[in-house]
Parts: sequence; structure tokens; C-alpha cells
Amino acid sequence: MKPQHSFTKNALGVKINETSSSHLNQYLKLFTIDMSSVQYKTDQVLFRVTSVQGPSIDEIYNLTIYKNSNSLGITIVELEQVKSFENDNSANLIAVLESTNTVSVYLKMTNTTITTALKILSFQKYGPEKLTIYSEQYVDSLPSGTQYPADNIKTETFNLNTNYSFVNNSISSPYLRKKNQTVKANFIVNCSNNVPTTDTVIGNLPSGFRPTSNQVIPVFLGLALDNGWTFIGVGWGLIETNGNIHIRNANSTTYKFAMINATYFTHN
Repeated sequence: MKPQHSFTKNALGVKINETSSSHLNQYLKLFTIDMSSVQYKTDQVLFRVTSVQGPSIDEIYNLTIYKNSNSLGITIVELEQVKSFENDNSANLIAVLESTNTVSVYLKMTNTTITTALKILSFQKYGPEKLTIYSEQYVDSLPSGTQYPADNIKTETFNLNTNYSFVNNSISSPYLRKKNQTVKANFIVNCSNNVPTTDTVIGNLPSGFRPTSNQVIPVFLGLALDNGWTFIGVGWGLIETNGNIHIRNANSTTYKFAMINATYFTHN
């Protein structure tokens, strides 16, 4: 293993392998988190994997690890794709719980013309936990231990119809997140003419984020009070399979804002 300070560095990060046809379908070890020195703590690593040469790969991932007691060790490992700027390579990235205290991330080499760079964007820790980056560390098969393939999470924003706009401090941004075939839609709408009292379409979801069946949902209604958000009414909402978003205020009180928080399945 090479010491970290000897790696070739550039704006994309540290180069962790060279192009070689001999490593096809092997696993390149990227880095390891060692939490043996802490208990009841959560670490998060935001990192970027980029191809310096060869087919374009440029992706950002987030690794979350929770260490319970020393006897139980690490009990939660989540590896999520945050953003893919080029070709989606998430199917080849895997986190492995190698021991009760350590998790390593591996990249399967499915193309022999790729030279890879790794950049740690942030490492949030709460003690003397260690992060070790590797160079040219290949294995033919993944080590024993529970495997956690990367979750491919897609995000999307979209536009609303005239007289409706998103509130800047919405409860979630971007407004749509899809993991596998499950979509979470979370946003607050500012209605310039107040929340309509009749069934009204306020926008349309993009393809790939539409439900497999019509979804009737509650819509929380409210006003801006004391620089915060207080939702005191409940209205009616509908998300159709064609993507149309309906809302309606069924109360006698006038409201300015509508909050939508829905989870549903989509086709693709």
C-alpha cells in the first residue's frame, strides 16, 4: 500500500490506479473507514469517483456508517449515489463490512481503459476514526463480510404552472428523489392567489417520476408566521399517472401555502 502523500494529485483528486488490461473484472479497493476507536457514532464520507482517461465516469457518492457498542460493532452501512454527471457506474460500486469496526469501498473494473481518480469531498467524524485511501490495490473477489451495493438515487426539479412557485426553504431540495422504483415528492408551494378552493392542476411531474396509479394525498395548508412555517389546515391532493398534480383547499379558511409530502411507486 502506498502512503497517501505519494499519490499523483490533480483537480480531480488522487489517481488510484493505472490503465491495465490485466485487471478486468477485478475489484479496486478505494478506501477504508476504521471506527474501532469510537462507539455510538455516525460517520459520513462524501466522495467523487472520476475517470482521468478512458470512458467517462464522474459520480458523487455518500457513505454513511453507524457504529454501535464495541460488542455490536458497525450496524448500519448505506452507500448512495448522489449525482452522476456521465455514465452511471453505480452497479459496480460496493461497500463491504470487513470487520465489526471497518468498512471498505470497492470498484469493479469492467473496462480496462479507465484510469480512476478519487476525491474525498468531506469526511464527517466524531473522534479519531481513520480514513485510508489505497492505490493499485486489486482483489479477484470481494472479501468476506456483508456487501452493500450502491443505491442509485435520482433527483429532479420541475416547474409549476403560472401563479404557483416553490418556496426557497422547502422541506426537501431537490423536490423529487427516486431510489429504485420509489419516489419521494417533498415541497412547499406558494400560491399567489391563495390555495384554490376548487380542484386545480398546479404542475406536471417529469417522466420517470410519475406514479403507477393515481395517488390521493393529504395537502397541508398554512401561512407564514414569525419567519417560520405553521401548517394548520389539511386539503386534498391528487397525483395522476400522467404526472398532473392537483390540489384543493376544502376549508373555509384562506391559506397561502400548500405542503406536499408523498411517497409512491413509479414504472422506471
